[in-house]
Amino acid sequence: MLLDELKQLRLKIANQENVPPYIVFNDSTLVELATFLPIQNDHLLAITGFGQVKIMKYGKAFLTK
Repeated sequence: MLLDELKQLRLKIANQENVPPYIVFNDSTLVELATFLPIQNDHLLAITGFGQVKIMKYGKAFLTK
């Protein structure tokens, strides 16, 4: 399921950065990603929790999921 894949990706990133997963994104952000399926960086701005910094930092990883 896509939501599970997004949670695994978030956990991987959190472990790499040595932070709790909710610091990367909270669950509601992942639900929005799985629901709206953005395909471009500018689409991510419509997702709660994404701003320019997080788009630059994580956008590519989450768009390719």
